[in-house]
Amino acid sequence: MSHILRTAGQIALVPLAVSLLATLPLASLSGQEKVSIRETTCHSCTIERTRLAVLGDQEGQGVVNPIFRIAIDREGRYLLRSAYTPEEIQVFDPDGRIERVVGGYGDGPGEFRFIRDIVPEEKGVAVFDFMHRRLTRLDSALELVETFAAPYDPFTVVRMPGGGFAVSAQIRTRELAGAPIHVTDQEGRILRSFFEPNEVFRSDIPYSGKRLIAPGDGGSVWAMPRTEYRIDHWSAAGSKVREFNRSVSWFRPHARDIAPGQDEAPPPLVQGIVEDESGLLWTAVTVADADWRDGVEERPGDVHSAVVGNKNLYWDTVFEVIDPVSGEVLAATRVDEYAEHLLAGHPPRYATYRETGPHPVIEVWQLKVSGR
Repeated sequence: MSHILRTAGQIALVPLAVSLLATLPLASLSGQEKVSIRETTCHSCTIERTRLAVLGDQEGQGVVNPIFRIAIDREGRYLLRSAYTPEEIQVFDPDGRIERVVGGYGDGPGEFRFIRDIVPEEKGVAVFDFMHRRLTRLDSALELVETFAAPYDPFTVVRMPGGGFAVSAQIRTRELAGAPIHVTDQEGRILRSFFEPNEVFRSDIPYSGKRLIAPGDGGSVWAMPRTEYRIDHWSAAGSKVREFNRSVSWFRPHARDIAPGQDEAPPPLVQGIVEDESGLLWTAVTVADADWRDGVEERPGDVHSAVVGNKNLYWDTVFEVIDPVSGEVLAATRVDEYAEHLLAGHPPRYATYRETGPHPVIEVWQLKVSGR
């Protein structure tokens, strides 16, 4: 039976009594440190961007789509899952050339129905299929090694340095309600769950209970809700030891519908968090473009009368580098494009989709702090 750690939570986005969680024994968080993130005092610090690769062909296996998941394995290859073909992984070499496609629709070993996440490992990758509720491990040649049951639908998954995974998932059972983060073993079995007893789990509140996560030192986990600029630091034992809050005019906590329209600008959304090799935290937040209406397409008669036609016209992305020791923003930059994913690496990277050339492409960019 999995060992469950229950810890007291903080203020939810909206007040809601959760009677079930009131019956659970909860550990005290009296030792939790709360930090208000301060503006930079390093006026020479800047964020530099370097484009690493361009993925996408006009036809064939290398055609890319605007909704995707991307990972970079130990070989430097780009592994791409499209929402249009979620049962396949497109494999691009480090220079951006298509190599092959892995997987395919089915229920057998090495087949998938809907890949939710691709997680690089020391030798190969772990693939999480939410429709099959299973974890499939592929070796460095991307050949099948083993398959395990993973009875949850992960929002995000990261590899932990000591082995196993940290998973953001809503698991709707009596025991695990109110736990947005879970730590598993190598086979995807849950070992510990991190509880937020006042967390709101409601389908009418976008992204409630979901986290962007990153591994930290000593088996700890960094986590951010998507609709609030808050960084939680969880110990390996499952206690929230620090909470960083950033108060800025361009990101107020919200529980808004994110459906596009011409009447209201899109709300900010956290796109990712990573810790780099020097212990700095990188965050990515999408915010409304100054001319965000240019990215909206009206479609009368559809279920949704308006859709986002061009994400890069609809959103900008703010990247920030935070020193968790001083609680200070070291550097920040705003780019006129939508960062789909912030990727762990040394240094970190991100990916964005473009339709400005002869055919759609995905660009991968590297981020670096200079001037420290």
